[in-house]
Amino acid sequence: MKKISWFWLAICSIILVIVFVSYQQFGKLTPSADMLTEEEAEKLVKERYHGNISSIKLANQQYHIELEKQNHLYSMMLDSSSGKVLSFTQKGTTITLPTPSETPPQQDEIPLEPPKRLSDKEAVEIAQTQVQGEVDDIWLETENNQTYYFIKIETNDDREATVNIHAITGEVISVAWDDHENKQKENNDDDD
Repeated sequence: MKKISWFWLAICSIILVIVFVSYQQFGKLTPSADMLTEEEAEKLVKERYHGNISSIKLANQQYHIELEKQNHLYSMMLDSSSGKVLSFTQKGTTITLPTPSETPPQQDEIPLEPPKRLSDKEAVEIAQTQVQGEVDDIWLETENNQTYYFIKIETNDDREATVNIHAITGEVISVAWDDHENKQKENNDDDD
């Protein structure tokens, strides 16, 4: 009789341990408390792009946002936990017809300003989340009507990395590491 009770006690203990570990690993199935609220996401987009949000929806932990700015309609996806812009595309133009009591604005009265570009400081902050170190150089390049920041960072172990960041969305495009060891080896071989 004692052998059977010890057996069941051991089985129940193992099951309890498995349930406890499973809950610790998989128990939190609700969205994270760090997730941006709809108001925070709207505020973030308005501050960065200075436009009017026509719709905002949360799906798969991403905010799908439609933004109207200067008679253009943009569609963007924003990560709900980090606030990172995942995609930003122009959908078309919006046409607003004036009411009869209004006169249409003159063409020279409409200021045409492009979407807000990141400042050098903002770009450096983003780059330093990817590579820790001292900023050696920063420059802008435009390719296919897209502007990118290139930030060269030297790490504490004398390695250099160049971080490529989209100047409008802040998306990290790439991180390229310079290969100093091969350069030093080639220089040493040339000395021989």
